[in-house]
Amino acid sequence: MPGKKKRILNITLLVFILFIFCLLLNFFTAGCNLRTVEFKKRGSNGSETGEKTVEFAPQNGSLAPLFSLKDLEGETLELEAFRGSPVILNFWTTWCSYCVDEMPHLQELHTSGKDVVVLAINVQEDKKLVQKFIDDKGFTFPVLLDSDGEVFKNYRLRAFPTTFALNAEGVVTSIKIGAFNVAGLEKLVRSAREK
Repeated sequence: MPGKKKRILNITLLVFILFIFCLLLNFFTAGCNLRTVEFKKRGSNGSETGEKTVEFAPQNGSLAPLFSLKDLEGETLELEAFRGSPVILNFWTTWCSYCVDEMPHLQELHTSGKDVVVLAINVQEDKKLVQKFIDDKGFTFPVLLDSDGEVFKNYRLRAFPTTFALNAEGVVTSIKIGAFNVAGLEKLVRSAREK
């Protein structure tokens, strides 16, 4: 009998652990769901252009929220300026080991001569720290500074790294939460070239 009770207790404990795991998985998956709120974009004269954009983090098929950020040289770059080219948009920090691991792949893409723009957005780190990191590693792709974390917040992100593939019209074609490898980056690039 004691062996039977022990088995029942172990099975009950296992079921309980699986239940808690499923609850946590559901919580974190739901927390990472990206939602959009669409509104009509206004032209320079104040009238609606008919083009829809998003207020929060985009899903596949919606326009990426526009932003303007300073790069390491102090120049202001606007996402809208890259319309006409596919874009790989990567949110990262220097303390994120997964971010650091995938950066050589971004550098390789940047220098490959392919028609894809690489934009790496550093979130809430000191400019000097980021500059030293980039210089030490020899990376040459554009690094934008989201010093106050507003763009990260507007995209409703929760994890580093997070990478968006945008097609030439600025539409999100793929979202990768977490690190990518070479094959994963190639998949993002193919996705960014979609119409």
